[in-house]
Amino acid sequence: MAIPDRLELLETFVRVADTGALSRAARSLNVSQPSVSRRIQSLEDACRAKLIHRTTHYLELTDEGRRLLPVARELLSKWEAGVSALADDEPSGLLRVAAPVGLGQSRLMDEAVTYLKRYPKVQMDWTLTDEPVDVVGGEADIWVSIGGAVTDDRLVVKQLAKVDRLLVAAPGLAQSASRWADLPAISLSPFYGAELTLFSKRGKEERYRPHIALACDNIAAVKRAALQGGGVALLPDWLVAAELKGGRLTRVAPNLKGAPLNLIAAYAPERGRPSRLRSFIDQLTKGFQKGLA
Repeated sequence: MAIPDRLELLETFVRVADTGALSRAARSLNVSQPSVSRRIQSLEDACRAKLIHRTTHYLELTDEGRRLLPVARELLSKWEAGVSALADDEPSGLLRVAAPVGLGQSRLMDEAVTYLKRYPKVQMDWTLTDEPVDVVGGEADIWVSIGGAVTDDRLVVKQLAKVDRLLVAAPGLAQSASRWADLPAISLSPFYGAELTLFSKRGKEERYRPHIALACDNIAAVKRAALQGGGVALLPDWLVAAELKGGRLTRVAPNLKGAPLNLIAAYAPERGRPSRLRSFIDQLTKGFQKGLA
């Protein structure tokens, strides 16, 4: 058995273990399910051990399979690192990115276009979603997320930036009451509901329960409502920087901010080595070194 064949079998085994199903592993590898079954059988024959228990209802690793899994991950990682270190070719091929809707339509898209101008041999499939992404299952090569925690411990997670959140309102509305908490509020429902937790410059926590005039799960709609004077909104600095500078929005209670949100990139370890992904992560890291605004 040639070395490339062994690596292919190990990659298939890792993908089956990560996805928990032959069908999902096949989709992520872009091969047929029978091909995945044959590869697993070939690997079991080579190891002279049963690695996976399969029934019509579930799939799980045997004791031998669980012992092989970390070894397989390490071998694949070393192989891909070695190939990348020797390759002088510029990044090329398809890079599938899943990004949050609001940021993926604006600041993050700017970084993507900058990257594609620098590396014209790369093609990008850009998917916008605020829902969790199954990277291991093959839905994307990299998932950029803001505010949410990545609970899948099989992924490599890299923090790109911290996002400040500011209380803003249309100038006319901001001047209509002596206390901002007496003004109507617009809630971005994925991040907060009836109760709003804010922090002073010294880090003191303060809780408010403003009148929520409008609750919405779309950040662009919340911003538009704020611009129209619909209420006070807690929005990320990158989204409202131009409006604050132009006077279309003003900060309310400038001594208070929402808890900062983490902007992160998550990807599967065995996919973390291709130069197109590595260079894109470098682009995002450098682009967001000073924040997003």
